[in-house]
Amino acid sequence: MPQRSWLFPLLAVLLAMTAVAILGEFTLRLLDFKPGKFNSGYLQFGYPSGIPTYDEDGLLKEGEPVRIRLFQADPELLWAPIPGTEFTNSQGFRGRREFALPKPPGTFRILFLGDSCTFLGDPVYPEIVERELSRRFPGRIFESVNASVPGYSSFQGRRLLGRLKRWEPDVVCVYFGWNDHWPGQGGLTDATQVSLERGPRLLGLLEAVWGKVEGEGIPRVPFGDFQTNLEGIRDAVAEWKATPLFITAPTGFQDGAMPAWTYGFFGRYYHMEREAVQEIPRQHHAYADAVRSVASRKGSLLVDAEEDFRRAGTPIHFLFRKDMIHLREPGHERLGQSISTVLASLLERDAPASQDHGR
Repeated sequence: MPQRSWLFPLLAVLLAMTAVAILGEFTLRLLDFKPGKFNSGYLQFGYPSGIPTYDEDGLLKEGEPVRIRLFQADPELLWAPIPGTEFTNSQGFRGRREFALPKPPGTFRILFLGDSCTFLGDPVYPEIVERELSRRFPGRIFESVNASVPGYSSFQGRRLLGRLKRWEPDVVCVYFGWNDHWPGQGGLTDATQVSLERGPRLLGLLEAVWGKVEGEGIPRVPFGDFQTNLEGIRDAVAEWKATPLFITAPTGFQDGAMPAWTYGFFGRYYHMEREAVQEIPRQHHAYADAVRSVASRKGSLLVDAEEDFRRAGTPIHFLFRKDMIHLREPGHERLGQSISTVLASLLERDAPASQDHGR
């Protein structure tokens, strides 16, 4: 019929486009195409500005990196710790201590999710939390399971959480923010990085090119996604009948007073203009506000370390390493004390109910 004269040409065009797409996908897979050929921000394993391989910050002491391979590629998390190293146990958790499955009766287990701020140091604040709770509640058994990973964002933390339920935590402490608001390499968010690795190669090519052209300055985890990830973590932990405890990431940076070295450092490694570097304190505070908002839900706990460290009255260099992000030993001690105080209140509040039920 005349009114359908357009149908066959349209079908022919659609079939041709489908054939081209299939041929293109086949060719890209045959050539083992990687988006990094078109966008150097694609997180290829071992790439200098991408997936970490070794400790580069000083795992135990500032400025003294250990030349031990610590990380391996992971298709769902981008990277993950290598189990059984000098600094990780058989499950890849920070430290050599092993944890029993199922959880021994009477054990109060605290799981820590975070980035290098929870991984770097000696001791790190999760160890201090366990020490302080054991001191305050003699006779009780406490375990701190440090599942933090350097470089991790809330996107990765949320995905990792799904693997950790079997450890039966009573509390899950969550410390993210820094890596979330850093610019995504090549304009690619963490979510896009994962899709590039696991999705169609042709789509990966288009996303890699588009990110390079239009995506500069986009955070690894955009603000809205950051809050959504934290909400997802909170809700998952609540479903486990555990308590989520959120920590705002403290900082030594001050609005209007960024150190001179930051302009060169962030310009070189993150391709940030001077104005973007000056915006870091305000951006970090906005992400911390998102943490506060998520933690305001009934059943969640908050340790507002950003505010506490700001009001500490202690010289910045005493609490922070030179990068103004990672904690020195006194910083870990301060944060560990704050968390243990909040958890002690939780334990004291719940103690009568436990006794009433004969637990």
